[in-house]
Amino acid sequence: CPIGWASPTAGASTCHICEVGTYASELGSVRCQSCSSLNGYTLRNGSSRCESCSGSPGLVCTDGHASIAAGFWAEVTDNATVL
Repeated sequence: CPIGWASPTAGASTCHICEVGTYASELGSVRCQSCSSLNGYTLRNGSSRCESCSGSPGLVCTDGHASIAAGFWAEVTDNATVL
């Protein structure tokens, strides 16, 4: 499977895309890893890595998803980067 995708069976021809909140950083991943254990998040399906919530006081991360803390605002750009 390509990066950002996984298949529970090694060498399988069918792969599934990693959902928001998960990632697969290597070719041939057998499962998508959760960003929650890394205090991180992803904004789109098929991610190859998690973005970190550490050092971002305006972000609240829960189960690999990011939300904006009360009193903060954010802009999402075309490449899905939270500013």
